[in-house]
Amino acid sequence: MSPAVLLLGSFTVPETLAVSAAAESCGAKARTVSAEEEQLSVGELAARADLPGAAPGPASPGGGRRSGARALLLANVQSETLDALLAAFRARGVTGIPKAVVTKHNRAWTAKRLLAELEKEQLAFRNKR
Repeated sequence: MSPAVLLLGSFTVPETLAVSAAAESCGAKARTVSAEEEQLSVGELAARADLPGAAPGPASPGGGRRSGARALLLANVQSETLDALLAAFRARGVTGIPKAVVTKHNRAWTAKRLLAELEKEQLAFRNKR
């Protein structure tokens, strides 16, 4: 499976283009996860990363999302690619967006649960300062 960056939640067109350019510069694909796909497990999303026609694009207005939560899910990524992706994101101004890697611990979680966990992490980090 190819490395992929999956956009969970709503992103602006400039953000989507920046993420896509960063991913492509590292040999990864980028694609937006639909609101319906957020019901799938993280592992299932990673397995779908190579589906044809899954081009990146902004979430449609009123696309059924229940919160403003968003994140980048890095699927099928080895450590060298991860380092390159993180550098490419910084270089293209893709900052302040939570990022997660598919792990054996989160593979069974739904995308919605992953987003909720990332929100909790961010809140805890902000409260720690």
